Amino acid sequence: MSKHHDSPVSSETIFKGTVDRITIFTDERLRRTRSYTRESPLRALGRAAVIGYLLRVLPVRALIGALVDLTLVLMRPAAMLFGAAKVYKFTVRNLTNCCARESIFQKGKAEKTKERLCC
Repeated sequence: MSKHHDSPVSSETIFKGTVDRITIFTDERLRRTRSYTRESPLRALGRAAVIGYLLRVLPVRALIGALVDLTLVLMRPAAMLFGAAKVYKFTVRNLTNCCARESIFQKGKAEKTKERLCC
């Protein structure tokens, strides 16, 4: 097994890595936007006006509200599936470990023990 799977990773480490990636992405986008604006200010102003108009005309609030509602409705089944997958993974791992321990303690009866516990 690889070292990544053997050692648990804290949620704080995952969160910090995600925040770092988002920060790098945002900084790069901001740098590119500033550069584009300096190179062609009229084109940037025109794009900003078009995007502002589209945001004003389109029902953005209704679309975002529908997306939030859909997300909230789908969270419960997603959490249930995630929990079921974790239980399955835990069960398979413990069953495999149990079979390995039994076969070590009962060398002569390893096959019978494996059949009895794992099947």
